[in-house]
Amino acid sequence: QDIRSSTDIVKDQWQIQMQARVYEKTGLENLDFFTHGIASRHSSFLGVKIMEAGLERITGELQKSVDALARQGYSFAVIPEGPYCAPLSKGLV
Repeated sequence: QDIRSSTDIVKDQWQIQMQARVYEKTGLENLDFFTHGIASRHSSFLGVKIMEAGLERITGELQKSVDALARQGYSFAVIPEGPYCAPLSKGLV
């Protein structure tokens, strides 16, 4: 069967492939997904732990997490236009 004509797959799976790369480094338990548009009940379907908050509160919640990680000596990358944020633990970079 030709994969290009299949209705059973999503043809653009780049985002999930990039998430899988992050999971290999962090594990799901160490990856937080901050959003103001996706309900936390969808966590298992999306394969992420969702920190759900209103748009006004999300900035504060994200900053608290960043500050806590920075105090512990972690570094991380934020990709605001991309589909994921990839925290990096000490020693991985």
